[in-house]
Amino acid sequence: MTSTRDDAANHRRFALQMQQPLPTSTIVDRVFFLVATAAAIWLSVIVAMQGFRTPWSLLLFVPVWGILAYLALPRLHKMLSDLYVPDYFFGRTRTPDGLLGDPVNMAVDGTFEQLDEVMTKAGWHRAEEITARST
Repeated sequence: MTSTRDDAANHRRFALQMQQPLPTSTIVDRVFFLVATAAAIWLSVIVAMQGFRTPWSLLLFVPVWGILAYLALPRLHKMLSDLYVPDYFFGRTRTPDGLLGDPVNMAVDGTFEQLDEVMTKAGWHRAEEITARST
């Protein structure tokens, strides 16, 4: 029993030693992201508290909503997913940006090319890329 505990402690110690420091660009990127997220949330709170009393508040609401919905929240979701969802977790799909997607209802063993060939022979076709036109 003691050797198992010692092995786990040694494994944790080795994993900590193997971690590489973050590049400066990643640290700067994260700092700017946190500042921008805090500013967007602060502005959205102000707009929510003030309401739509003036036309300017409606004009400010649109970019704040866009920043929160399409930049801040997806990025926050990705950062939290990277922290809390292990790489081997295969219960959900991932978008090209790395965000968690829909739950997986089936699993397929094979390469992309093999799967594409089999599905094409079965009469299926690949989904369109997500663009403004396809959306």
